[in-house]
Amino acid sequence: MMASLSKPFPLDGGRVGMGVKAVGADAAVAPSPRTTATPNPGPSPIKGEGGALADAVRDHYKPQGPADTVPTAPLTVAVALADKLDTLVGFFLIRETPTGSRDPFAIRRATLGLANVIERVGRPISLRSLLREAISQHIVQSVQSEERATDYQSISDLELHGVIAASSTWTDSDKPSGERLAAQGDEHFEWYVADESKAIIAFVQDRLKVLLRDQGQRHDLVDAVFALGDDDLVRIVRRVEALAAFLATDDGANLLAGYKRASNILRAEEKKGPLPTGMVQTGLPNQPEAETTLAFAAAAAGAAVDAALKAEDFAAAMSALARLRAPVDAFFEAVLVNSDVPAERENRLKLLGRVRDVMGRVADFGLISG
Repeated sequence: MMASLSKPFPLDGGRVGMGVKAVGADAAVAPSPRTTATPNPGPSPIKGEGGALADAVRDHYKPQGPADTVPTAPLTVAVALADKLDTLVGFFLIRETPTGSRDPFAIRRATLGLANVIERVGRPISLRSLLREAISQHIVQSVQSEERATDYQSISDLELHGVIAASSTWTDSDKPSGERLAAQGDEHFEWYVADESKAIIAFVQDRLKVLLRDQGQRHDLVDAVFALGDDDLVRIVRRVEALAAFLATDDGANLLAGYKRASNILRAEEKKGPLPTGMVQTGLPNQPEAETTLAFAAAAAGAAVDAALKAEDFAAAMSALARLRAPVDAFFEAVLVNSDVPAERENRLKLLGRVRDVMGRVADFGLISG
């Protein structure tokens, strides 16, 4: 992670860490809200290094709040992300998470800062990949650290989930290395990382809601986009912005109402048994024109949405959905879904399922209020 973000600078994370330590605790730890001390970067911490390192040491704890500046220099961004991920993952793994108004380790602030930095960077970053790396490092350090050889707070979790073999004593010879953990883990290791990541991702999602709410966005739109399983916060923010703009239009508002009507019908039918699947038929005897029109419109919208999403052009994806508004409205005005003719009823349920599926590629509209 740090290597990719700090690519323009021939410095590794270890040397930056040395710089952080070199300027003392005031620079290495974000100041308490109860103090007014400002970290002083001082001279370049490592002889021969330029200002980029000093800036990274000074600014790696930013932003501390909504009014604080957000780092933009690649090296500073890399160190800031690593610092906030380390705080977030470390406390989650030992189950020291915020509860109610209690947050003694300022984890909420660190997580909000993490989301803020990632959004400002504007580059694709997989949150799951970042968490996997951070969790892996914590596991390796917990197992290998001699000071923690008899402290099994983290190791017990590994044993419980079968990541490493259960043992009451760890010696220098049997402490797994990072390579051994990765090789030994396979399914267990990946399962453990995925399991631990769930709560952290949910927490980051909650903080992202706060960040976007401060920017005027709705929290339900964040939920609707997160439900798709994407973990790239930059892409999520862009999708939320496009979704908000779409729902602010008449087409968006009316299509949302049509989606909810279709979903209600489908949910009611699901209680009776499995929904029909397969191709939507056109050209059936006595088939209403509105039904045929919606079938073709849904097929065209599906292709257009897929192409737009592949190009990450979320505005174009919303425009493709907007073209469904009129056919959906016309369908509900002219067509009786629960026809007495089984073939007609089945085909119309397939069609509503198709519309729901196409819209569901953009966001989970069922989570959107209104």
